Amino acid sequence: MNDLQQLARIRDENLRGQASGAGARTLLTSITGEALEIVTSDATVVPPTRGGLFRSRTRRLAAGGVAVAGLAAAAVIGPAVVGGTATSYASSAIDIELRGDQYVATIKDPLAEYAEYTKGFKAVGLDVRLQLVPSSPSQVGKVTGWRTHGHPKVSHPNQLPFGSGSAPAGCTLGQDGCAMTVIVESDFTGGAVVKLGRPARPGEKYQNRGSATAEGEMLEGYDPAEKTVGEVRAEARDRGLKTAFQVITPSPDYTGYRIEPERRRAKVGDDWIVWRAESEQAGVLRLLVTRERLPRNPTAPA
Repeated sequence: MNDLQQLARIRDENLRGQASGAGARTLLTSITGEALEIVTSDATVVPPTRGGLFRSRTRRLAAGGVAVAGLAAAAVIGPAVVGGTATSYASSAIDIELRGDQYVATIKDPLAEYAEYTKGFKAVGLDVRLQLVPSSPSQVGKVTGWRTHGHPKVSHPNQLPFGSGSAPAGCTLGQDGCAMTVIVESDFTGGAVVKLGRPARPGEKYQNRGSATAEGEMLEGYDPAEKTVGEVRAEARDRGLKTAFQVITPSPDYTGYRIEPERRRAKVGDDWIVWRAESEQAGVLRLLVTRERLPRNPTAPA
């Protein structure tokens, strides 16, 4: 009898109520060849940082988020239950663990279906719908959008009951062994839709565009603001980049602007003025421009 035949003899009813017991750990070990890590409710507390973002301070066994090949990749370890309350969940897409008074979710597969993440949060009693969207390099691993309902504490972004980080803490996202994390306070009683930036696949447009001059972006070290289109185009060509344009309409006091999608196809001359450069997709810049030079940059913070 081979190993697969032995595993086939194990039924759900044999494991019910033993997600964190010795039997479950034995099953996982037989599949992955590794011991199951159990994080108890008295694990290190992950405190909030400024702006509602959080950082994980506990190094996890599977922090790299590398999916196990073959049969193990499809394995789902049910929620661990302590005192009738689920404290952890693990699947090939996401791991969720209660650490102190926060649930820390480690993204193992950033390209999984959104429903896989929702299933994990539901297992630990949270109504959180996590959506990973393609983002420019400086926005990867950041909460790029959110919507909540039914939670009385949320009246300002600084009071958000969730945030993002990396595992291990402080690692560089995009490198091997570094995974994105989402942190949710365990007493969150409402519902939330949270968008998290993920690396884009080749040719994929960014849904969340960062400034093209930010660290790690295509125009890092170059300021295009108030330069002519011709000047910025020349810099882009030197860097092997293409350019696309978005004509903007400034507010009357030049402290903001409006985008009119139909003007994206307007013919832009080299003497037009660039106010901001964003990353459209890998190798392509999106320049926000006006025909005239304005008294103030309408894309700059007020």
